[in-house]
Amino acid sequence: TQRSSRSRGGGRRWSGRSWTWLDEALSSPSGSARRGHGRARSCTSTPTGSRTSDGQAAGLPSGAALCCAVDARPRRPLCPAPATVLFSIVTPSFRQLAWLRLCVASVADQVHRSRVGLRVEHLVQDAGTPGILELARELEQRSAGAAAAAPGGLGYRLEVHVEPDRGMYDAINRGFRRAEGQVFAYLNCDEQYLPWILEKVATHFAEHPHTEVLFAGAIVVDAAGSYLCDRLPTLPTRSHTLVSGNLAFFTSSTFFRASVLRERALWFDASWRAMGDAEWALRLIEAGVHMDTVAWPASVHTDTGENLALSDGAVAERSRLARMAESWLRAARPLVVGAHRMRKLAHGAYDPKPHCYRIYTRENPERRTAFTVESPSWRWR
Repeated sequence: TQRSSRSRGGGRRWSGRSWTWLDEALSSPSGSARRGHGRARSCTSTPTGSRTSDGQAAGLPSGAALCCAVDARPRRPLCPAPATVLFSIVTPSFRQLAWLRLCVASVADQVHRSRVGLRVEHLVQDAGTPGILELARELEQRSAGAAAAAPGGLGYRLEVHVEPDRGMYDAINRGFRRAEGQVFAYLNCDEQYLPWILEKVATHFAEHPHTEVLFAGAIVVDAAGSYLCDRLPTLPTRSHTLVSGNLAFFTSSTFFRASVLRERALWFDASWRAMGDAEWALRLIEAGVHMDTVAWPASVHTDTGENLALSDGAVAERSRLARMAESWLRAARPLVVGAHRMRKLAHGAYDPKPHCYRIYTRENPERRTAFTVESPSWRWR
């Protein structure tokens, strides 16, 4: 497990000018609408990928780092006032720029019309994707004009760091060591936050001061953004995490206080490539970390067909987890899975309600497109 002090990385750094990303369609009734999968239909509308391997792009110097700061005011560290909450969101990135563009947009618009003094720093840790520097410059160029016109200044900063790493969890640790926030989360490139979710998370932590880790629900969509299913979280247990081969929560909807890393030193174990979240959950349980769940969805996970959790490496690591369990626990797997499903039933996970969600799509990356789900399902089809 990585527990060393904060590392800024070597190499040269490119800094963009200050900028903000305004979600114009949040205040506009116009925009495109999309029809969801199967039983979903679209309604009014408004304005990611998973890491698959290690690597470094040709033409990028080893340890090269790009830092693009985003704020409506002159560029400076995001030092929150006592009444504000600073989020640090880390995105591990490698060779999925089209999805990363959507992911960044979903984080950037969280500060728009925030009522709780929300501030966000988004730290992208890229292992050397061809075109990553050009993408960051493009985002800076497109947003330069909006920064000067932003009313009062919006508390958002984007940093893109390009440097070699030893896999997804090493990249996540690198990002969190750079982080300055009070609440941490990580979001893969093929995932997005739903509108104003960070404000809801900040409110929950303020109202529940003993909660250290929060798990929210998630919506699963296909590559076009069409609905597939809803997933509600349950608190992870040691037995289910070891032998089921599945997580009780979605990482895209997991939020935790910075003290979980800074004081408890519960960093991600970089020796894992796909199932490090499960191993991390086991250490949360062992350390007695206070965890909580909420029923509302916080994020959207895109089933691209190439997600890391579906890889051969993930299958091997599920077997590795199972070998960590006692022999009697492995034999009792059907009972463990059955008990977990009963807990999900008691929490309403198998009875999702109709709803509408708004996300960025590859067809419309400028503003959120809304999808209405009239007949939701818990089955991942």
